[in-house]
Amino acid sequence: MIYNDIMLSMEDARVLVNNSCLGTEVLLYALMDMEDSMTNLILKELHVYKNDILDIINSSIFLRKNEDKYTDLVYDIVLKAKELEKENDYVYDEAYLYSLLNFNKNSVANDILKKLHIENYVILDELNNALSYLEEQNSILENITLLAKNNKIDPFIGRDDIINKIDSILSKKKKNN
Repeated sequence: MIYNDIMLSMEDARVLVNNSCLGTEVLLYALMDMEDSMTNLILKELHVYKNDILDIINSSIFLRKNEDKYTDLVYDIVLKAKELEKENDYVYDEAYLYSLLNFNKNSVANDILKKLHIENYVILDELNNALSYLEEQNSILENITLLAKNNKIDPFIGRDDIINKIDSILSKKKKNN
């Protein structure tokens, strides 16, 4: 998930939580609010929904001196997530979730998870299981386009007529049924 996406989601949540300075609780909510995120998938599997998080946020009172848009901890978590994904141009939500759970165990987001009877290690185990599954899938699949560009695929010798026929069939604008 790109940094701008998560910040936009947090800004959308600002209206719901009615806070001027957003903390880790809103970062957790923003991650959960993104339907295609790993955070959303894992927490739903643990029977935690974004309305549960929002209810706890709205029933809490936050005394923050910070006049900035976000707490220092949110900025630190975002930087840690970027460090985790330093070889990528793209920071995935898993990196935000991992940083959120590990960087400061006393964050408001961690307190919310405790109130929902979810321990950090359970989420981290689910996250590790999901990531190991994805790595396993990536080791099974091969990018044929990339292999062809690098000339690592054996040529089809003696099958030019079949390949040309397949090419003409697939490239027809009108197909006979």
